[in-house]
Amino acid sequence: MNKTRLKVEQELRRQFGQFINDKQTERSLLLIQGILESKTVNLSDCAESLSRLPDVQKSQKQLYAMFIDHFQTGRYEQLLKCYFLVVFYLTFHLSDGRLVIDRTEWQIGNRWHNLLVLGYIIENDHKVFIPLVWLDLGQRKNSSTQERIFLMDRLRAWWKATNIPLPDLILYADREFIGSDWFDYLVKNKIGFVIRLRKNQKFRIWRSNQMMEKEYSTAILARYLKRYNLSEIEIISADEIVIPFRVTNNDAQQVLAPNKEQWLLAAMVEDPGNASTHYFDRWTIETAFGHTKSKGLNLEDFNLVGSHKIEIMLGIVSIVYALSVRQSFEEKLHEDVKIKTYKDGKQYPAKSIFKLGIERLRKIVRNVKELFKLILQIFNQVFEILEHKSYILNKSIVQ
Repeated sequence: MNKTRLKVEQELRRQFGQFINDKQTERSLLLIQGILESKTVNLSDCAESLSRLPDVQKSQKQLYAMFIDHFQTGRYEQLLKCYFLVVFYLTFHLSDGRLVIDRTEWQIGNRWHNLLVLGYIIENDHKVFIPLVWLDLGQRKNSSTQERIFLMDRLRAWWKATNIPLPDLILYADREFIGSDWFDYLVKNKIGFVIRLRKNQKFRIWRSNQMMEKEYSTAILARYLKRYNLSEIEIISADEIVIPFRVTNNDAQQVLAPNKEQWLLAAMVEDPGNASTHYFDRWTIETAFGHTKSKGLNLEDFNLVGSHKIEIMLGIVSIVYALSVRQSFEEKLHEDVKIKTYKDGKQYPAKSIFKLGIERLRKIVRNVKELFKLILQIFNQVFEILEHKSYILNKSIVQ
């Protein structure tokens, strides 16, 4: 084992030894390098690509067996905690507490992977979604309120356990993520939100300092706002929670499809007038899903059976994704990229922050030793920042 690799493993052991042992550390780092080399999460392809590197000194068969062993563990929740901390320490300095939740699903044969994912938006000239916690729902279905609360509780607990201050949180979500119990949970935990509502969803309204008895659908409420030229009306959830309801233009489609349906939004934020801007940021999670799947790291190529196995792999993929985005931001790679103007008048870089970053990583990380050196450099920077700001790493993560 080379000295640089030993230093990295010692540093990771010092910070995360409660959650991950030496073998798991080695396998995790090799998997990261394998994904960078092979451009896929297929374990056989990762093993084959790594076996060609001179400093690995293991055959494809040996590497593949190591990778299989990595996913055969009864301590997978401990691995997820470690992966959360790695991704968090790589990116938390660029987050202001904007969260997004959504699902991504795909089918392999007769099996479905259906991942409920929660993470935050980071920003450095450009906005990027970073996955932090997730849950494989195991079948093709919408998420339940209990499953969403489980993920949100986990995120808040693991964040607080780092002793890095938890900012005011705002959640962006689509029409699936509704319900009086869910709204009640968010309000009681002081989590702001901008959530799109369904047209047929019914609410009582708050008017003249009292709750009206009749329920109205959001479609009717939208027509009411338009008729009387009002910006918002207050709706009631769970017979006690007053939520501003607004109708905004679908900013993504104003030019391309001017007749596109408008957004009906529940906006429990300090600036509900900017609800459409908030909600539009939800699209960052769709972009991230594309990059972790067929447009980037090919998460669909992972074919081991078992919910916890895909959750472990998403942890590895999230580290690769966070490393790529961080590299792109650190080197300001987006500044030299051509800007493409679309038909709706919006302008975006011709190449994404993620793709710029991962292409750069593949150039500068040409072998396992260089990957270890890069990770050591990043973690030294992070831990120095934490110590300088008097943050104390708290390993009492909630079980």
